[in-house]
Amino acid sequence: MIKKKTSRKEKEEDSLKSKEKELTEELKRCREENNELVSHLQMLQAEFENFRKREESEKERLSSFVSADIIKRLLPILDEFSIALRNNEPGEDFVHGIEMIHQKLVAILKSLGLKEIKAEGRDFDPELHEAVMQVKGEKDGVIEKEFQKGYLFKDRVIRHSKVAVIKAEEKESKKQDKGDKDGKDKQ
Repeated sequence: MIKKKTSRKEKEEDSLKSKEKELTEELKRCREENNELVSHLQMLQAEFENFRKREESEKERLSSFVSADIIKRLLPILDEFSIALRNNEPGEDFVHGIEMIHQKLVAILKSLGLKEIKAEGRDFDPELHEAVMQVKGEKDGVIEKEFQKGYLFKDRVIRHSKVAVIKAEEKESKKQDKGDKDGKDKQ
């Protein structure tokens, strides 16, 4: 009987040793897999960081090209202003020259996507206009005067028009004022 117990213990020990060996191998595989995943993750993070830096650099490069193109288009206008300012006799020709320069500048800006916001005589729109003053009148909410032009760049407001908006007089307050005056006259 003692032999059976010993052999049973030996079997249990062998079984435990076998399981321990399997678990050790499994642990080793898991560690190797974990190391591979960590290494892969670090590589992806580095690639993403390099991509982000390349994109940022590309945006800056494109921005400088766009700025250079705009400046290149505006240089003839600058030259014409210089010529106009050298003219010592501000007369009709001077004014005509300035008007021509203005027209060229407007044409260049329009070709780049700039649009003027129409204001005077139109209904006030807070998306396009900034009311800086109210004036009395008949047509409530209509723009009477534009103080500064507003502009859209490719359908996005880059500057609101600064305007004076008509505030219609209330008819009831006029009637009340008349009634008050009539009442005072009777007394």
